[in-house]
Amino acid sequence: MWSFDGKKVSEVTEPIIFHYGERLRLTMVTDTMMPHPSHLHGMFFELVTGAGNHKPRKHTIVVKPGEKMSFDVTADEEGDWAFHCHLLYHMHAGMFQVVSVRKDMAEASQ
Repeated sequence: MWSFDGKKVSEVTEPIIFHYGERLRLTMVTDTMMPHPSHLHGMFFELVTGAGNHKPRKHTIVVKPGEKMSFDVTADEEGDWAFHCHLLYHMHAGMFQVVSVRKDMAEASQ
């Protein structure tokens, strides 16, 4: 089974919620013997390298077998976005989720 957070897409009932303008740090862990080239539409990943402000910007990252990778992302594009592994058989087997970037209700009414 391929999944994000232990849930394959057929088991997910709600999108992952990011709040508009929010800065997040995500960590992906590959506990399999396969690499996972992963992509979140609509946003750039800024890799956490441990080298201060040196954070390469990527559209797609490859998390190698048995490794973890952290990246920062700014939720600056409102809407629903696909987050998935680029290996199609991993994506179709469950490694896909929707990230929904939403404005707060109080902010949206201004």
